[in-house]
Amino acid sequence: MKLGRLASLVFLAWAALGAGGCVLETTTVTIRRTVEQNALVPAPTGPRTTGPRAKTGRPAVELGYSFNPVSGRGRSHFEGERGDVVVQHMFRMGMTVGVGDFLELGVHGELGNAAFGEPAAADGQSDGIGRRFGRFGPSVRALFPVGPRARLGFVMEAELASIPYRIDVYERAWLTTRTYEAGVDPWWIEQDSRERYLGAREYQRQRSVLLPMFRTGLQLQVALTSKLGLTLGFVGQNIPIFEGASSESHDCMWTRSPEACAASHPILGPYLKHAAVGTVHVAMSLALGHTILLAQLAAHPFAPESIRTTTPASLDLGLRYQF
Repeated sequence: MKLGRLASLVFLAWAALGAGGCVLETTTVTIRRTVEQNALVPAPTGPRTTGPRAKTGRPAVELGYSFNPVSGRGRSHFEGERGDVVVQHMFRMGMTVGVGDFLELGVHGELGNAAFGEPAAADGQSDGIGRRFGRFGPSVRALFPVGPRARLGFVMEAELASIPYRIDVYERAWLTTRTYEAGVDPWWIEQDSRERYLGAREYQRQRSVLLPMFRTGLQLQVALTSKLGLTLGFVGQNIPIFEGASSESHDCMWTRSPEACAASHPILGPYLKHAAVGTVHVAMSLALGHTILLAQLAAHPFAPESIRTTTPASLDLGLRYQF
């Protein structure tokens, strides 16, 4: 008798489920973000070490200035343009020393200020990124005689750059509530779905990132006279490109809090990549006793379009004193 009653109760419960006696409600918060970036970055340049090799065992110090004009702003961030704010005026200092008959070792540093920054994008902004950009690193150059007046060799330069950037986030949130009723096959059948807009918020994040940068290539030096020299060369280098704008969407189930959903999917920036740039350069040097005047013009024909169209060339001037 007891087994019969138990079987009846189980049958009635199953029938109640089949008739829609069990209802389940779920909530999902959807976060949609638009992320814009602006970063204070250097333009591609020629090598920092040109002109005659430093004398063996004797240091040479150098002060320099480079002009990196932004020839014309590109497209909008939302059309794929980079979020770089290019430092148009850079100031540098370095020291080199000759080792043996062919080698030269050195260190150099470079600084740029946000006041000289020019956005590459039409809607780029230089405000609120950071006050300055800087990089510092060693260099190696080797030059071997290939004639009575010519030397051919290589140059390698490495730098660690501190790049300030700003991320602007525009975030919107929706709450979706769905009601399911229990069935037999499928087990749960959606009966109702409602979506409600929860609002929007904007916020910024300002930070800096350390990035390695390299230049390596060939140099040909020709002594035109006892005082006047010519340097021709090619270097490959890497330049950081910060993504101008991007969109992302995240769904968080079993919550009603947009703050909790946003916290579970934090901003992972900076969003950037390194572009390979090929640079050709020509430099002149004039020796006046212990003082050497330097001038270099560099162009970047082998570069992504966003670099070729906005920062196609650079000019570098230097004053070196050989002890």
